[in-house]
Amino acid sequence: MKGMIMSALAGVLLATLSPADAWANPQHERMKRCNQEAREQSLKGDARK
Repeated sequence: MKGMIMSALAGVLLATLSPADAWANPQHERMKRCNQEAREQSLKGDARK
């Protein structure tokens, strides 16, 4: 019984702390798009910044 309760609590914890929700914000989307564009243009160093 104790093991079942612990596994249920772990499942709830993992569901509430999912990485997709933590990163789902406009700033992350901008960073993701910027990194993708820099990668496509093969930018390095100061040009990438």
